[in-house]
Amino acid sequence: TTTTTQSQPQQQQQPHQQQQQQQQSQPQTSGTQPQNQQTLTLREYFAGSGFNISNDAVEDYLELFGTIKFYEVLPDLMKNSFTFVNRYRDDIKAGYRRLLQKYGGDPRNVVKKFVEYILRVVDIPKEHQERVMEGFEPTTVAADILEAKLEKVFQIIDTYTETPNTRFSDLLGAIIPDAIGEIVTEISEGLNDGMNDFRVIYGDNVRNMFRAVFRQADHMMEKPFTDLIWHNLEGASRVYQMKVKAAQRGEKEKELILEIEAALRADEDEQDKLEEELDKHGEKELSEQYKKGSV
Repeated sequence: TTTTTQSQPQQQQQPHQQQQQQQQSQPQTSGTQPQNQQTLTLREYFAGSGFNISNDAVEDYLELFGTIKFYEVLPDLMKNSFTFVNRYRDDIKAGYRRLLQKYGGDPRNVVKKFVEYILRVVDIPKEHQERVMEGFEPTTVAADILEAKLEKVFQIIDTYTETPNTRFSDLLGAIIPDAIGEIVTEISEGLNDGMNDFRVIYGDNVRNMFRAVFRQADHMMEKPFTDLIWHNLEGASRVYQMKVKAAQRGEKEKELILEIEAALRADEDEQDKLEEELDKHGEKELSEQYKKGSV
């Protein structure tokens, strides 16, 4: 009887103890600790997923963009939009200043590092060299474009001040997609099968890059990341080609207008000459004999 009486309170206490244990095991929502994946920053997401954030490229990218909430910006990225950077302008600028300090205070060193990182995506591995047209140097082409564009990007990041008419995203959005589109287009034109070859090369390069970061093959995020980046690359290339065609049409229209204006000026000059000739000779008076004549 004693044993039974003592065990009953213990049994009654067990649900209460379990409830307390469950409450203690739940993550705390106070302070800055994220409540769920929707609020994770890129740095928290990478660190919590076991990614190799000591990778030099990842480390430097996270300096710039580590405070961005990944799931918050996905909709913008899917639309090739850069409006999300307006919310993180100060963080991005602070990250750039840290990178500047890291690389000796010389902006050119920061540019060179990011050129190096991006070239890993467009580098042509040995197994794909046969896809490249003879004499074409894709790395040189991409490097020239990147150096010029990234210099402008980092200058904007470092010096931008808010104005009513020009947003941070407008300035970056005018350069970054255009640079990406130009690189993809120019390299594709130097490959035997154009964009199809580029996609194969891109796929292998990005897969190898992600596996170095994820530390494993076929990570669950490998395909979504790869598809998302390709979506942006392809879209940027399409827009860049449209701009080039529009510019070419504009140049042809300008040439045509110049030709028409030149022709009109020539006609006017000829007309002026004829009028001058008439003025020189004057209008001749017809003789009375001629006037009396008949047709």
